[in-house]
Amino acid sequence: MNLDTLAAIAAIAITVLTTLSYICNCYARPFKEHRRCHGTGRIPYLFGRGWRFCPRCQGTGLRLRIGRRVWNHARRLQREAALRDERSTPRREARPHEETGTDEGR
Repeated sequence: MNLDTLAAIAAIAITVLTTLSYICNCYARPFKEHRRCHGTGRIPYLFGRGWRFCPRCQGTGLRLRIGRRVWNHARRLQREAALRDERSTPRREARPHEETGTDEGR
C-alpha cells in the first residue's frame, strides 16, 4: 500500500464518518438555534428599548436543520408513493362465508 492509496482511504473514511455524524445529529437534534435572533426568538428594534418577534422563526428561536429537511422530504415522497401504490392496486373481493346451518361452533 503506497502513501497515495492510504491518503485516499483516510479521506473517504473521514468523509463517511462526518456524514454519519451529521445524520445522527439531525436525527437526535433536528432543530438548531436560529442565527438571526441567536435562539431567543426576539429581535431588538433598531432604535429604542423594545423588541419584536423574529419573523423568520416565528418567535421560536429554532430552525430546522437542512439535513432534517431533506430527510422529511424523502419520507414524505416515500409515504405518498406508498399511498399511490395502495390506491392503484386492485383489491381482492372477499369470499362469501359458507353457512353450515348449525350454531354449534359459536
